[in-house]
Parts: sequence; C-alpha cells; structure tokens
Amino acid sequence: MTHSDLPAIEITFSSDESPETVERNTRVVKRDLRDRISAHGGRVVATPQPGPPAPRSAGVATIGSVLASVPVAVQAVAEMVKVLNAWVAGRAERRVCLSLPDGTSLDMVDGTATSEAALVTTVFERLSA
Repeated sequence: MTHSDLPAIEITFSSDESPETVERNTRVVKRDLRDRISAHGGRVVATPQPGPPAPRSAGVATIGSVLASVPVAVQAVAEMVKVLNAWVAGRAERRVCLSLPDGTSLDMVDGTATSEAALVTTVFERLSA
C-alpha cells in the first residue's frame, strides 16, 4: 500500500498563546507526529503555512494544519493521538481538530471527557469504515 492509498487526516491546531510560543511548539509537535507516523508506514504529506491567524471565538486562532496519511492500524492511530494529546494536555488554550476522511470532525481539548483510548478507538473505526 502506498502513501497515496492511505487515509488522510487534516489536523488543525488552534491556540490563543503568543505567536512565538505557538510557532515553537507546533514545529515540535509536527516533527514528533512525522516521526511517530512514519515508524508505522504513514507520513505527514503537507504542512501548509498558516496565513495571519484567523480570529475564532474567545480569542482562539487557527495557527496551522497538517495533512497526514495514516495507516489503518491501531498502533499508528495510537501514536498520532498520543502526540496530539501531549500538545493539548494541561493547556486550556490549545485545541486540535481532526478532520477524518468520512467527514467527521473530532476536537481534542484539555479536560475533555473523551479518554485517549476512546479517541484511538473512534479514529480507528472511522478510518476502517
């Protein structure tokens, strides 16, 4: 199976932190995401450069996105979720939105009731459908 045959997930990052903090931390999470997914045969296929932050509710702005080809494998999905969860954990001002190929959008924010395991299961099931 080639990378072009893998399902693509758009991962959008939002935050109300300072631009310097946002840039530094999103570079790290994108690198970690690239490393973890590639270990399972996936890859980050695009890292569009964000334009000026687009205002969103409560002062939160979209700061960038990644398009990732993710293998339909529990380990690959689990690694992706771990990286993204670490980015939002303990930071109420950060949010990640996963736009799945079936049109489903899943938000990851600190303190949500959805456990990491439940999120992995949901993403895996949607990619498998």
